[in-house]
Amino acid sequence: MRKLLFFLALTVIHIGAKTIVGSPTVEINSQGVYLVEIKISGDETLVEDDILITNFKSNELLSDIKFDYQIFESLGGYKRITLGVPENFSEDYLSFRLNLRSDLKKDVFTSQTKLYVNKFINLERKYKSTIIEIHNRPSYIHILHSNLKNRILTLYFHNDPLSMDGSKSIE
Repeated sequence: MRKLLFFLALTVIHIGAKTIVGSPTVEINSQGVYLVEIKISGDETLVEDDILITNFKSNELLSDIKFDYQIFESLGGYKRITLGVPENFSEDYLSFRLNLRSDLKKDVFTSQTKLYVNKFINLERKYKSTIIEIHNRPSYIHILHSNLKNRILTLYFHNDPLSMDGSKSIE
């Protein structure tokens, strides 16, 4: 009886386990390659062959972009997939669908704005300007201020500031 209860408890725990696919993070490595990293937790049995990347909001094989490389890592309590974005990728955004086995799908959409700002931050850490002028991009201020210390940031508005993202409040 005790063994049966233990088995039932394990079955309930396994059924209740939930795979969690995190939000993508976008970074630039030391070679200047854009990397999209996605953490997956809650499924210890997931292997690289269980992952399929398709077009955004579709089950068709990815046709818009061919990643330079794809790395699948098992890191303790979670898995991580890292995608290398081709250097010649010039769209304003990156989008695709991450399919885990046949039961979980996550549409991924990242803006190139974040990539652009991260690339600028890496360059700025190297060249260390005293004053940085930002034109018509109030949403960049917080990102730059939190990543670049001891810089004077100046924001210039050439258009209606109330219609720009990030200019209505400081939050």
